[in-house]
Amino acid sequence: MSEERYFAARTEAEFESERLGHLQKMCNPITFRRLQAIGVKPGWRCLEVGAGEGAVARWLAEQVGSAGRVVATDVNTRFLRDLNLPNVEVRTHHIVDDELERGHYDLVHCRAVLGHLLDYGQALARMVAAVRPGGWICIEEGDYGAWSAVDWESAAGERFTRAFRTALAGLHKKGIMNPYFGRLTPALLGGCELVDRGHEGSTEVCYGSGASARFHWMALAVLRQQFIAAGVLSEEDLAALERAFSDPSFAFIGVNLFGAWGRRPAAER
Repeated sequence: MSEERYFAARTEAEFESERLGHLQKMCNPITFRRLQAIGVKPGWRCLEVGAGEGAVARWLAEQVGSAGRVVATDVNTRFLRDLNLPNVEVRTHHIVDDELERGHYDLVHCRAVLGHLLDYGQALARMVAAVRPGGWICIEEGDYGAWSAVDWESAAGERFTRAFRTALAGLHKKGIMNPYFGRLTPALLGGCELVDRGHEGSTEVCYGSGASARFHWMALAVLRQQFIAAGVLSEEDLAALERAFSDPSFAFIGVNLFGAWGRRPAAER
């Protein structure tokens, strides 16, 4: 994704590493289950686009073994520099602008990447073209359509739900991200001439002080001054969100991580 567009591109390294760590706690179990169902095997060549801190790339490296290879790409590889595994290549790469090997990979995967891109269609076309005949692509994106407090009729729950959804609307209006991108993923792959396609969404009830709460509060903190300056949220709104996200007894419906996958038809003999 473009560093000029990505809202957290210039965050301090320790802060961003912690934020991405919370994202991994939220999403890794879902992602690993989906990739296991696809059937990643020893010897596979895998591409992880927007690899972040490298958790998925590390997991893939374990699955493909010494006979396989994983290419982990990102526009900023600051958190991938210690990914010193013999079967992993770290590559600085812009998925919209930079070429990839065509028809090369057994698996291409990305998570929370396309929803941050203006030209996500070009990025997806490039990833599909990189899959070898018979290989797989899996894309995962978040969707906040179900986001709300569990006790949405209480005063605290109503304010939490309203304030966070107002923040999401602000992100969408400013073009920072599409908070409802996840629901588009099945249709996106539907136009790519793939077979064995499937998709699902996965969400859960989350609690304040947990990984989801910490991840989302840290994202709001990055954009805090922008929200206030634009009149999107008040200091009181942000204080209410911080209280809820810090309260272990406060329950809310979290982000829905949609996944969609498909296989390129095998070459005819």
